[in-house]
Amino acid sequence: MITSLKDAVEQYNVECSETCALMENFEDGNFVIVIASPLMKRISSGLDESGEILFIDASGNVDRYGCKIFLIYTNSCAGGLPVGTLILTSESTSIISRGLKLWTNLFSSSALGGRSKRGPKVFMTNDSKAERNALNEIFPEATLLLCIFHVLQATWRYLWDSNHGIILQHRQTLYNEIKNMMYSKSNEELESLYTKVIQNTLTKKYPKFESYVLNLYKRRHEWALCLRKSIITRGQNTNNISEAGVKIVKDTILDRTKAYSPV
Repeated sequence: MITSLKDAVEQYNVECSETCALMENFEDGNFVIVIASPLMKRISSGLDESGEILFIDASGNVDRYGCKIFLIYTNSCAGGLPVGTLILTSESTSIISRGLKLWTNLFSSSALGGRSKRGPKVFMTNDSKAERNALNEIFPEATLLLCIFHVLQATWRYLWDSNHGIILQHRQTLYNEIKNMMYSKSNEELESLYTKVIQNTLTKKYPKFESYVLNLYKRRHEWALCLRKSIITRGQNTNNISEAGVKIVKDTILDRTKAYSPV
């Protein structure tokens, strides 16, 4: 299969009349493939927004080998536009880092709005520790923001997890407390709401939730909207742009089956 993959990458580059895909395989059996199609390169070099903010999301187990596909998009007045694709055999930090590093080898000097290998100013992601560690390693200048949809989704799942012992009647109230913090208009309002939540007798009933709120507040610069005012996000506070791309890959390209090989 590795031989077939290398042939497919070479054939794709011949068809593009330039190097638009690279592959690297490792002794442990893992491999990474990165793609920047001619269209992706035009977007990256011709659109200043690609140097301001990028959105990244992954779809796992899309084929019978369990590969992961990472889609990287930028924002535009026409919606999300793709600038890169990574196909990886693992979602570990080391493999994602290798994939991102290989992707930068496809950059021209004008890529990402002229920032090229420095990367964009901002990455919008979900709360994947391995993914965010890899982004920090390869693009240390970039600010990593959390998608607010995924933060609220994680909170809702936490509240509904029976292991945390939160009764049904209290879940909506506690969820709204976190949501209000996220949509605070100022840092002062955020601090006030946080203090209110921590001192709330309802919160005190659930020590695990109190710890959850404390840890979430420590990361407030990643998700609080009032703390993003000095950061260029083009009004985008979720990575749903790349989520939509994942849906297209799953539904339209792969037909929601695992009948395909990486080739």
